[in-house]
Amino acid sequence: MPRQDQRSKSPNPPGFSQRTFTYFARGDVHSLDLLLPISFTQDDEAAQTRDAQEQLDAHEQAIRQEKIAALTARRRQEEQEEEARQAQIKAKAATAGSEPFRSRIGDLDLEAELEFLKKDAKAGTKLARRSFAQALASKSAAGSQLFAKVFEWDEVMKLVGRVGATPDRDLLKRNKDLFLRIRKSHPHHMRPVGYRLHDHEAVLSNLAHIEQQLPHFSAVLALVRERLQLSFARQQPMHIPPILLLGGPGIGKTHFSQELARVLGLPVRRHAFDSAITEAALTGSEKRWANTSFGLLFDELVLGRSASPIILLDEIDKARSDSNGNALGPLHSLLEPVSAKTIMDISLDIVMDASHIVWVATANDPWKIPAPIRSRMHEFTIEAPTGHAALEAAKAVARAVHECMGSTLFDPPASRVIVSLAHLSARELIQALETGYARALAGGSRIVQRHHLPADILQEGQEGQKGDASKGVPDPNGSDPPSGGYLH
Repeated sequence: MPRQDQRSKSPNPPGFSQRTFTYFARGDVHSLDLLLPISFTQDDEAAQTRDAQEQLDAHEQAIRQEKIAALTARRRQEEQEEEARQAQIKAKAATAGSEPFRSRIGDLDLEAELEFLKKDAKAGTKLARRSFAQALASKSAAGSQLFAKVFEWDEVMKLVGRVGATPDRDLLKRNKDLFLRIRKSHPHHMRPVGYRLHDHEAVLSNLAHIEQQLPHFSAVLALVRERLQLSFARQQPMHIPPILLLGGPGIGKTHFSQELARVLGLPVRRHAFDSAITEAALTGSEKRWANTSFGLLFDELVLGRSASPIILLDEIDKARSDSNGNALGPLHSLLEPVSAKTIMDISLDIVMDASHIVWVATANDPWKIPAPIRSRMHEFTIEAPTGHAALEAAKAVARAVHECMGSTLFDPPASRVIVSLAHLSARELIQALETGYARALAGGSRIVQRHHLPADILQEGQEGQKGDASKGVPDPNGSDPPSGGYLH
């Protein structure tokens, strides 16, 4: 904008005046002093001012356009980066599987659940398709495990896929809770079968150790060992046929089953028939019942961690058959490998593969067991151990009791104490030792001594030693092994 220059040091020429003009060029401000005729009108000055303002506006508009372009480019880059990040998340979810979003418990998107089940099933199927050689060659212990399908990959959708099938809200909630529990605890429909292949030789060695402790189960252990070796040689998953242990009470049938499960690294579930047990206990109860519940098989196979748990059918000869049902009915199918592949839980309509289960049944009276059930099992009559076998059996029971009591509180009982109790059955031996541990703790001792044991038990042992040499009960101070002790 031109203005009169009041700072000039020399007079202006006649008819002229000095004025300063300011203009803008490429973002720079320039000032220019000019001698203009006095006749230069205000209109001319206004025109110059407008030109300068237009230049300024154009410059500012250019700067704004540059800023907008830079901001747009930055936003476009951020959007591209976010799209790439989301693509990575989706790719990872497609590979590893992921839990669908749930806003609250029981709020399920069934289509999404089905898709995620399908993705998880692919990962599980890869495990099952691994060859025996691949599992055996695996460098990791977990990788040397064989897997089997315990139900179809979409079978659990039955728990939530038929919401309108029943008006019972409690039943609907139970089924949804079961579904969520399965999806949270297990990534797929596969479960490991048997022990890790890396542990094969160790398992055989431990079976031999059990035979030393429980020699009256030698025949049973021989069957187990032979079948394990056969499965390993055929490069097949572990298979042990159903076993029936016959014999009187107190000879160690239950204890043997627990030891077998420990050596094989398998879960064990005791199913006793000495109470009002019905067939629903194994395969679930009818949905029409108000207290309908799933069965033992669903609990072990679907909710459990193994396709081959040991199921102990304890005192099977006491099973009832009446108007409420036949407790042994499901065993006709369960003990047959072919029919056991498709067992349904009646309460849930879930079909399972129970063909890998290890069945061990115990009984006192074999004639009370239906012939079709007996014919499906390998029978073994277990006799009470005698001599050194009885002493080893008593030691095995004592070790088990000591483990339950805890090594931080007590030291193992001396052999002299165990010999003093070797004339007892396992039930009596356990009760005597528990009494001894309690009295030792009360007296401030870490080890059970003879004076901690019940006096009547010791007296019976001494009377048996003096009055009945045929029982072979030794002098507690001597070294001769007993012949009358046995395990439950």
